[in-house]
Amino acid sequence: MTNEDIVYHYTSIDTMMKIVETETIWASSVDYLNDTSEGKHYTGQIRERLSEYLRLNEIEDDLSAELTRHFDGTFPFTFRPLVASFSSEDDSLPQWRAYCPSGNGVAIGFSADCLKRAHFEDVGTPSHGFGIYFGQVEYSQGPREPEVIDKEIDLLLANTDKLVRTAAEFIPDAKLKRGFTFSVLLGVVAYLYKNISFSHESESRIVVNPGFQSKPLQYDFRTVPTTLVPFVKLRIPMRRSGFEGLEYGPRMGSRIHFIDRIVIGPTPHMQLSKQAIEAFFHKKEMNVLVEESNVPFRAW
Repeated sequence: MTNEDIVYHYTSIDTMMKIVETETIWASSVDYLNDTSEGKHYTGQIRERLSEYLRLNEIEDDLSAELTRHFDGTFPFTFRPLVASFSSEDDSLPQWRAYCPSGNGVAIGFSADCLKRAHFEDVGTPSHGFGIYFGQVEYSQGPREPEVIDKEIDLLLANTDKLVRTAAEFIPDAKLKRGFTFSVLLGVVAYLYKNISFSHESESRIVVNPGFQSKPLQYDFRTVPTTLVPFVKLRIPMRRSGFEGLEYGPRMGSRIHFIDRIVIGPTPHMQLSKQAIEAFFHKKEMNVLVEESNVPFRAW
């Protein structure tokens, strides 16, 4: 696999073991992420431009009013997207500090191919497109040119109309409204844009769209120091595309599983951690490369 095929999730060793044993990743509600400006930077520019766009294109619609309702806090979190975050950086000191405290962290190198096929636990096939989407985050600071925003509105409206037509054709009782659909799509796209101050994370994301699921999501909750965080579990296909039926062999040269490698974060027990993690994956019959961090940092 090339470096572009692998993205990293910084977490504790305990969480790494749970991910392997359950073959799942958690996607958390965007309202509870550590960037308090999440989504606002992008949606603010779209909303500011939308009225003029509609006027110039002689479009009469309730899109602006629907956006206000959707993004000004009147929608419950159950209609808001959820995200699972990854990074292209495999040995980042800021991320070791932020997500792997006390010298007990790893960066899990996931196969991007497997993440793109993630699906809900009770569904046997992936939910592609508008329901669950994997993409790279873009970073920006200042306002963009009106022409650029207009092209993005063009695409959002085209996808909105396509989805409304598809729903009417295959789900006659859905009665998907254009304004609602546009707002939900914008909400998903917005969480693939972040403030440039977070650019060191080189982030990719799975974005889950509750508005386009066939049934209400089943939320779980985890604790943080000041509140509860809603999340959903996504099952990750165990093997990369084309290797689904291949049996594990200890001498197999290719790494075919949803986890390609593990980078052990700065720790005073590097060799002990490495041999134990290698033994753990051998027991799970997964051919995973285990590497050591090169960051000269002590968390004590």
